[in-house]
Amino acid sequence: MDGSDVEDALEITEAMFEDTRGQSPEVGLDVEDEALVQLRKACRLLETATTLRERNGHYTVVIETSFVAIERSIQFYLIHRNAASGSDLRHDHAAVYERVAEMNLFSPSFGD
Repeated sequence: MDGSDVEDALEITEAMFEDTRGQSPEVGLDVEDEALVQLRKACRLLETATTLRERNGHYTVVIETSFVAIERSIQFYLIHRNAASGSDLRHDHAAVYERVAEMNLFSPSFGD
């Protein structure tokens, strides 16, 4: 696989995601409340991590999923408190932790 193969795969993937805009591929995520969507995603990530852990495997995925669940929970808090919108936080992981530290939910060093 060379660089062009990766670029082709990314273009196909992006097109697939664009085709799903406005649709809810999962039951229960089709809610109007943007904050609640983040919280439900966090819960589903934790449920998935638990399932993988119980099956004694994929520990790297369990760890990564747990961190993403934490981030989604923080996003819920920020959106619920009108301190951010989902689009503000979607592509910048550091911004999630910086914004919540600014709100004094935890210290900047904890966020780091």
